[in-house]
Amino acid sequence: WDDLGARCNGCGGCSLVCPKCTCFSAVDEMLSDTTGRRTRIKDSCRLRTYSLEASGHNPRALAADRAKRWSYHKLSQGYAERNGQHGCVGCGRCTQVCMGGVAMPHVARSIRKAGRNA
Repeated sequence: WDDLGARCNGCGGCSLVCPKCTCFSAVDEMLSDTTGRRTRIKDSCRLRTYSLEASGHNPRALAADRAKRWSYHKLSQGYAERNGQHGCVGCGRCTQVCMGGVAMPHVARSIRKAGRNA
């Protein structure tokens, strides 16, 4: 995970083009003294600030932790059992936008290789 995290540019492009990623943030905007608007915008768990808490603590401050979380969300059997399908459909969009070469096919190869060497 350290190697994958080091290669990740933290741009979030992989999540933003993924048809299975649904992460979002809410942005509140005051329109006047008495009215406001809350807007839901697409976000990415691969971005450094995604899990940042109001206290300043970030449970996924390291790129390696974010890479691991995103990968397990996409490939884990537990996710597939809970949701009735895997989090990766194999479309390859992440491969097209990832500048660091850590898109899903690379992650899957790395996991298989680590399993053979364990």
